[in-house]
Amino acid sequence: YGIKIQSSSPAIIVKGKSASHTIIKWFNVQSNGNGIVVTDSDFVRIINNEISTKGNGIIATGTTYLNITKNDINKNSKSGIVIGNVTSTYIFNNNIKSNGANAIEVAKSNKVYIHGNTINNNKKNGIVFKKLSTALIMVQDLKMFISPKIQSPKMKRMLF
Repeated sequence: YGIKIQSSSPAIIVKGKSASHTIIKWFNVQSNGNGIVVTDSDFVRIINNEISTKGNGIIATGTTYLNITKNDINKNSKSGIVIGNVTSTYIFNNNIKSNGANAIEVAKSNKVYIHGNTINNNKKNGIVFKKLSTALIMVQDLKMFISPKIQSPKMKRMLF
């Protein structure tokens, strides 16, 4: 990874419409708080980063078109990825391991696509959906769970 960022909280902030179209690529993110925080910015790409923090790895709210691809999101004290109130989010081909809570949390979001991720050894759940989120999880991703931990009453009815 190219640039190492060590910070208190958060290490990288992408905020507001003027920060739309931001690309965060090739960083080694370490923080005493959250790693990357995206708020009210559209068309943001988080690609090929290594993220390990004492908070959540990635947090995104109020965002349209968010792409989180090919990151190592490991050993965060809280969750790996937390998204809320987002539309058209792609979470593809990430390694999300050994986080203190959930690998991925999705709340009040639409058109969330989760595919090709390696998710294991997270303390709580693999993927958690809250408050009527709509998402598509590719079936082959479920094979990557030793025991599929997907928490959502709606998803349980659909998958199990």
